[in-house]
Amino acid sequence: MVGAGFSRAASRHADGVTKPPLWRDFAKSLAAQLDPSDSDLPFSDPLRLAEQYRSYFGDAALHDLIRAQIHDGALHIGSLHEDLLRLPWSEVLTTNWDTLLERASESLHERAYSVVSRESDLARMRSPRIVKLHGTIGVTDQYIVAQEDYRRYPEKYAAFVNFARQVFIENELCLLGFSGDDPNFIQWAGWVRDRLGNLARRIYLVGAFNLPASARRFLESINVAAIDLWDAVAEIDDHNLKHQRATELFLQALQRHKPKEEYEWTPTRLKRQHAGNDENVRMYKEPAFGALLLKGHLETLARDRETYPGWLTCPPDIRWLLKSQISSPFPNVDIIASLDGASRATLLYEIAWRHDTAWEPVPPWLRKEFNAVADPALPCGISKRQQLEMALFLAKLARRDNDSVEFEKWAAVISEHAIHFPDSRAEIAYQRAVLALERLDYASVPSLVDAIRGEDPVWKLKRASILCELLQYEEGDRLISNAYKQLLEQSRQAPNSVRVRSRLAWARWLFVNSDRSRRDQRVDGSVGKEWRCDPIDQFDHVNDEIAGQRERFLKRAYSVEPLFPTGHYQDNASDGADVDAPTSYVLTCLADAVGLPLRLKDVDILARDVRGIITSTPSSNSMSRFVMAIRSAGSDSNEVVKQVFSRIALARYERETVEDLATRIEAAIGFWRSRTISGLHGSPSQASRLLRVLMEVLARITVRLPVSRAVDTFRLGLSLANDPSLRDFPLFEAMGHLLEYPLKCIPEEQRGELLVDVLSFPLANEMGFDDIRRDYRWPNPVIEDVFARIPGPRLDARIQELIVHARQGSPAQTATLLRLLPLVQGGILTSAELKGLASAVWGEDCDYQSLPDTGLFLNALHVLPAPDKDAATEVLARTLFDVNAEPFLTRAHLLAVSGVADRKGSPLLPTPEQAIACFDRIVSWRPVVSHGSDDAERREQDSLIAAMGEVLTFSVVPALSKESRNHTRYERLLSFQQELYVSEAMGAFPYFCHLGDDVIEEIESRIVKGLQARESSAVGWAAHALHTWRGLAASGSVPAPHERLVARMVYLIEAGKEVGLHSLLWYVHEMLNVGGLPDSLIEVLGESIAHIFDEADYANVDPAGQEAVTAPIVRCNCATVAGDLMAVSPSDALSRLIDKAKQDPLPEVRFAVLNPSLAGN
Repeated sequence: MVGAGFSRAASRHADGVTKPPLWRDFAKSLAAQLDPSDSDLPFSDPLRLAEQYRSYFGDAALHDLIRAQIHDGALHIGSLHEDLLRLPWSEVLTTNWDTLLERASESLHERAYSVVSRESDLARMRSPRIVKLHGTIGVTDQYIVAQEDYRRYPEKYAAFVNFARQVFIENELCLLGFSGDDPNFIQWAGWVRDRLGNLARRIYLVGAFNLPASARRFLESINVAAIDLWDAVAEIDDHNLKHQRATELFLQALQRHKPKEEYEWTPTRLKRQHAGNDENVRMYKEPAFGALLLKGHLETLARDRETYPGWLTCPPDIRWLLKSQISSPFPNVDIIASLDGASRATLLYEIAWRHDTAWEPVPPWLRKEFNAVADPALPCGISKRQQLEMALFLAKLARRDNDSVEFEKWAAVISEHAIHFPDSRAEIAYQRAVLALERLDYASVPSLVDAIRGEDPVWKLKRASILCELLQYEEGDRLISNAYKQLLEQSRQAPNSVRVRSRLAWARWLFVNSDRSRRDQRVDGSVGKEWRCDPIDQFDHVNDEIAGQRERFLKRAYSVEPLFPTGHYQDNASDGADVDAPTSYVLTCLADAVGLPLRLKDVDILARDVRGIITSTPSSNSMSRFVMAIRSAGSDSNEVVKQVFSRIALARYERETVEDLATRIEAAIGFWRSRTISGLHGSPSQASRLLRVLMEVLARITVRLPVSRAVDTFRLGLSLANDPSLRDFPLFEAMGHLLEYPLKCIPEEQRGELLVDVLSFPLANEMGFDDIRRDYRWPNPVIEDVFARIPGPRLDARIQELIVHARQGSPAQTATLLRLLPLVQGGILTSAELKGLASAVWGEDCDYQSLPDTGLFLNALHVLPAPDKDAATEVLARTLFDVNAEPFLTRAHLLAVSGVADRKGSPLLPTPEQAIACFDRIVSWRPVVSHGSDDAERREQDSLIAAMGEVLTFSVVPALSKESRNHTRYERLLSFQQELYVSEAMGAFPYFCHLGDDVIEEIESRIVKGLQARESSAVGWAAHALHTWRGLAASGSVPAPHERLVARMVYLIEAGKEVGLHSLLWYVHEMLNVGGLPDSLIEVLGESIAHIFDEADYANVDPAGQEAVTAPIVRCNCATVAGDLMAVSPSDALSRLIDKAKQDPLPEVRFAVLNPSLAGN
């Protein structure tokens, strides 16, 4: 209860001199206006004087006098106001008319006070409150100031009276800046004393009073204890300063002795403040001395542990303090060995508890020390319960290391002694279930769930998390709801328990996030933050660590940082090393402590954080990393799948690890396959997503499996596609990959054995789909290269079926023709089958006036049979080279023109006249400038321009007559190529080399520029142009290129030019096989090719960089060129290269050694 004396002691007036009045000052002002001649009047009862003043001058004059005396607007709050309000008062009552307390509360952030100015405010405002009992200047119309006001107060302000009495009954009351003479106070205190007698709570009167014994005895008789600070401020002669200092001393004493809240717990700082350097060195050099120091801390460490408030998840700042608490000295093997047995065990237990609580990884040497004291069968100086806690910690560490042998060892110990720690059984069951999930052993999980039970409601959360991993979301949500309700009840019973409040905060967070309909529920997080148990704080800390980890990762990945001064840089390769616990370990511990699943239905709980950690750490051959990438992905197209299981990343991993992963994935697919999608507890979409991820990853890792397992994987894909329970169209893309990728990992000569299986794979219309999405996405496996036919009735029958499906109007015509085209190209169809297919494609009575619509590019018709092949070729040529037709300048049409020109053995080119028309139409084309075009539109336009360039290179310019390849057309081609940056048109220039030295010199210059370009495509097309030029020269059509061009290309390879290297190697291979190379260049290639192969080792390639796209092709082409060179200039280095290529992690490189045509440019 705050009186006028506090305002006088604590506030400052704007003029720096004036002080707020006390009652005696106010009485003097009243008396001066009532009767200045009466010197005794100021010492009369102030309340009577105020009543007399009101009777004479009126109510308004009295109020004006109060405002004039107080000067509320000129009074500034002081530090004492804030010091007072920072203390945890349940209520603050005041009889003061000023607004100093209210204004002070507004600038306070530690505690939020609501202000009660009128009785009606009592119904709205919640504690703690500042209650203005006698009115407020500028707020209320009435002030309690005169005798009549006090007489009528119980009747007029009954709500305030009842409130004050209730406060007096329930609380100790502290009177500050208050004399205790206030009539209302005396009446209320007396009323409480009359009713409660000796049970009434004490009232404390605080100030510098210099009370005599009689006065003190009187106060005690009315239950008021005086805290008289006179002696502490006696030497101060200024009355105001004396009381100000007394108030300061009292508030400081309260703050100093304020009981520490349970949630304010911090570990004791044990670092020795005054230890000299010699002593710091000694405690490590002399283990016995270091052991003595640590032994002296044992009592403090135990006390800290025992007073730990029981947060479910230790606050991040406390974790940091715990990690560094035992640091004087830091324990090591020698120091621990110097302790006696009991002290050693005690210290190890305290260290283990801190590592477990602070989520700090345990180094191997310390884990070995824990092992020595954790078995309750071997007494060591700590209780069996404490030994079991250590054993449980070691079991969790083993599980986090994915070490099932070590885990089962400690699980057996715990099971034998579980009577000393009942909840240990539930923890082991939970850890065993998590271990099974981390091994993708879903089949073992259901039998473990029921054992995850205990008294703590957190076990419900942990059981729910395992059920969520099994997609049993409804049951998981029910457990979360039950845990939340149970903890709400516990929090009502133990409202001040941090242990309960912490668990409640997590249960509430999971409850709200487990159902979208609960997202709008307002959850007050202020208590959680104050008590340091807000889940958001934990996630924010983890996210900050992930961001820091990513920053460090990128710093190391791009280690050279250019500085502003010329030629200066900073090497960050060794910068940013992790000094704190790895973020992944912290996240694992967080999940373990609460029982957090990766996701709840469609809500990411930890999955996004796990993906963030995986994608911001270097690639590693870690099974746990692979499994967490799979479990956290949520989609087969997620970036974490693309990064962890990229082709280059897979090439880096150990083959045994990948094979083990494949086995686990196959078992996981089997588990989910055994449960129909529609029956998975109402979660078909989640099950579908999980199966898609499993299938996609298995398809990708097939590149590292033996051929026999690739065949098995392909057959698994066939089996899954034929499973009626898996006809969910989102699965189809991953299912298609599970058929496509393994096929490419099987050597050509063995693919024929799968031909019947591939052709027998049901077409979309055979599946009876009535949904266009399913029909469109349904896989269509194709074997690209088939050169032998294994006779059999099943194959014959299936080919006949496919010919029927290839007929015009069939919904499966396009998919069927894609399967049959390789058979036509491989020449393995019988004449009768070819005739039947021709009739199916062209129809029975074709007039060859138009082309059949097959859904394929038109160049496919050049490969497919026709009843009259000449007539079919004529109408195809007429259609393809008709420049006036609307589709001529479309990408699809142009690719068909290039396609028919590139068919080996029987290219289809335009006539010279058609070629002129096509040339003129293409080189005169320019894009329409559109400033608003988006990226997709620009990409489409670039693709069209590239197709035009290819048509000029492969079809149109080669078909021009020599006379038509004149200077005019050369200039037009040059203008088209330069203005539109058409690298693909480079191959057309050599056909103009007959025009003279000036043109040859210009073409040579453009080829050199292209070879040295920074774009891979430009390098490749320049190399193609040079190869074409050499071919034309060999036929006598144009003069031969200067040998320095070929030498330049070889020297670029020798120099290790990265951009376009794969293309340079390919065309060197072509040149070696067509016309050869000079011996000097062969020698240069022989010396450099092995080095290039090694430099393209997958360990040296950034999986996310451009080099990752070309590295396998570079190695393929190196192996191919090495084979070419071995035929003309063998060497040990080339032989070793070929041997390495045969054992390459990727199949395309291995196959390139067996079949050089499989290499690429």
